[in-house]
Order: sequence, then C-alpha cells, then structure tokens
Amino acid sequence: GVIKGYFNWGMNPCHSAPNAGNVRRSMANLDWLVVADQVITESASFWKAPDMNPADIDTTVYYLPCALIYEKPGIILNSGRWIQYRYQACEPWDQAKPDYEMCDLIWTAICDLYKKEGGANPDPILNTKWDYYVDGKMDPRPVAWALNGYRVAGTDCNCDSKNPKTDLLTGYAELGADGSTACAMWIYSGMWNNNKAPLDPAEQPLCRRNTEDKSGIGLNSEWAFSWPSNRRILYNRNSCDMQGKPWNADKKLMEWTGEKWDLVDQADFVAAKDGKPVPPNNKTFFMLWEQNARLESYGMVDGPLPEHFEPFESPCDDNPLNGAFQNPCAFGVNYASTKQGTKEQYPIVGTTYSVTEHWQTGGQTRLCPSLVESMPSQFVEMSEELAAEKGIKNGDEVRVFNNRGSVVVPALVTKRFAPMTVNGKMQHQVGLTHHFGWADLYGTGDVVNDLTPNVGDPNSFTPEYKAFLVDIEKA
Repeated sequence: GVIKGYFNWGMNPCHSAPNAGNVRRSMANLDWLVVADQVITESASFWKAPDMNPADIDTTVYYLPCALIYEKPGIILNSGRWIQYRYQACEPWDQAKPDYEMCDLIWTAICDLYKKEGGANPDPILNTKWDYYVDGKMDPRPVAWALNGYRVAGTDCNCDSKNPKTDLLTGYAELGADGSTACAMWIYSGMWNNNKAPLDPAEQPLCRRNTEDKSGIGLNSEWAFSWPSNRRILYNRNSCDMQGKPWNADKKLMEWTGEKWDLVDQADFVAAKDGKPVPPNNKTFFMLWEQNARLESYGMVDGPLPEHFEPFESPCDDNPLNGAFQNPCAFGVNYASTKQGTKEQYPIVGTTYSVTEHWQTGGQTRLCPSLVESMPSQFVEMSEELAAEKGIKNGDEVRVFNNRGSVVVPALVTKRFAPMTVNGKMQHQVGLTHHFGWADLYGTGDVVNDLTPNVGDPNSFTPEYKAFLVDIEKA
C-alpha cells in the first residue's frame, strides 16, 4: 500500500526470491508493475500463479521485451573483479530493445511530461546528467566514459562519431577534489582510457586479449581489466618480506631491487611518488585507511569476529559453538511473512541447487527444447533410507512442504544423499532444483523457492536458500 509502482528490470523475483509466494502476494498490492525481460516470466505473469486469483488483483502489468545479452553490446563483470567488453552478435528480435534504450525512452517521456505539465519537484528530473548519445542515439560507450572518469572542462559526452570525447582519465590517480574531473565509479577508472580511439572498444584495456602470462601463477594481467587499476591480487605487497624480497621467489608478484620495484602485478601500495621509487615499508594494506592489517573487522553489523550461528530453521536443539542459537542481527527473522517452522513440525533439512542444463529461473534455457529434453523437470533428491521410510520410489510425485509453501516434484532417490548424524541423532536432508515455474515456457513446474525463508545475512543480505526445514510425503 506504500509502494505504488515497481520496475522489475532483468530479474524474476516471483520465482527467484526466497519465500516467493510472499513476493507474489506483495506484487498484488501494486497499482502498476513494469517487467523488462526476454520472455514472459513468472514475475510478468504473477497473477497467473496457481495460488493467485486474478479477480482479486488490480495491478496493471506492462511488459517490455528486452534484448538478450548477445543482442546488445556492453560490459560484463565476474567475481574475479574482471571487466570485459562483450560485442553484439545479432540484432534484437522483433520489437525487443537493449535496456539502456528503454531507460532512455522512459526518461525522455518523463522529462517531456515535466516540461509540459510541471511537477512538484522537477529540477532533479530535468537536470539529470544524461549525456550518453553518439550521433543522436543512446550508446553504451559514453556510459563507459562516465564510469571510467574524464576531465569536466574537455569534450562533451554527447558527441558525433567524428568528434568523440578525448579527455578520459588514465586511472583514479588523476581524479581531483576540485571539480575538474568526474567519475561514476572510481574502482573502474582506467578500464576505458584510450583517448586516441575512445569509440573503439578493442583499443581499451577492458578488451585486451593477450594470453601470455608473465606471472607464472595465472594472473593473465594483459587479459581484460581487473578493478581497481588492473590489480589482480589485492594487498599484494604482502607477498614480500619487510625488505621487499618475495617469500616465494618462484611465484613473485613484485620485488625491491635496491633501486626500484620490479612489478609483475600492479602495486597495491605506494611504489612510487612524484616519479621516484618508494623503498619498502610496512604500509601493505593500501585499501584500508590505516594501511595496516586488522585483527578485528569493523563496519560489519555482526562483527567484529566471524562466528557460527544455526540457520533460521535448524534441526538442532542448541548451538554448541555459541551461546546464541541464531544470528541476532540477521535480517528478516521478525517478519510475520517468514512463518518460521520448528523441527517437530518439519524434521527434514532442505537445500536448493542448480543443474547444468538450466540457468537461474529458466527464462532462457526453458525456451530451448533440447535443454528441456535433457532435463525435463526439477526434482527433489533424497537418500535411499529416507525414500524407504516414506514409501517413495524413484520418479514418484512427492509433496515437499512447510509453513511458507507446498510444491509437488518428482523424486530422485540416490546414493549421493545419505543420512547424517547430528548431535548423535540421525538427520535426513533433501535437495531441490529451482529452475522451473508456471510461466508459459517448454518446462513447467512448481516454484520451489516458495519454501525458502526470506531471511539472510545482515551484511550482504544474501538470502538463506541453503538450509531450511521441510517435510515430505508421497503426493
């Protein structure tokens, strides 16, 4: 009742979010919903869910067909801190558009409305920095310039292809505190810095494809760009002793020769100042303000030291490692929607995972008949012992349920799962895959994230998909 509208951009929370049924019920309180995706997902058709009654829902849903990842150019990142450029392989199908073009159309229309009709507070809208055009067309390359950083007094981001921006920064060291420079994300600075060819991705650091590895330990420093500053290993000064000599000469990242630093990886410390080499010192943690190691973490909600807590739903009676049973700082634990179950109600531990043939909520892979043929449905994996106890055979339809939801999936009885002994008691566990849903694709099935609790880590807000309580029975 507070949030009136929701832009659902490139995600499928009615399928992927924990306690997905609660998300669907929340969606029904919206006045309007905009879903931008490649296919009609569960979020785009939430009102069609088996547990929803369309007659009770007044939400207006708008669907914007979005270009697939290979139908548009752009930048991708991975968990190794690498930024790489990805070229467009083909044109978008039918009326689908890249997300940045859709953003531009929406923003332009909103600005036109403010200009014609006014508004309560138009300045933040009309004065938004939105100079991402080349030859009058929305283009991701000026966005890359903004992320990289540039000199404000130089050429404009809005440009024609014959006169592109030519005042890009070489790295974050050139950023000034006097308003002379601008940068949308300092850690990315240096990824797109070639002023001789600013419109050519192939000439930028993030598009390097040199497979030679001078480090001998797989740094591949000339392949793509690793933020920040193409530094492959953070705090790499600690690979040397106080005199700057590598602890392991065979895996050298850097070495003080007596006159200068011989660098294999980009220095994560002050190696030179005013063009002169800085001799070894103990300031080895460059990204921390004190530049020294920390015995205790701070800035963590549940710090300062890591500790083990039992999950929100646990089969245990206590936590032998800690006087507190569960993390007192975990988010969501007091929500009425979490509907916590007990081990007496639901004595089996559940977890979720993926299969090779399908990707995330299946929006792309469930459109591929060969992949659906290879993995036609999800399953609940269980031990032979649990199957025998419940009278379940391989392939039987099984109901898996708890306070949040109930799903019916085929059983996969396997030796891969075995009963565990926890605090001297036998404990069963089941595993569920999570790629299927009711959306009109080739592979359909129940949404198993109806079972997972909407609680999670207090620092990263990572949901607790991997441990919760359920019970099972033959359907």
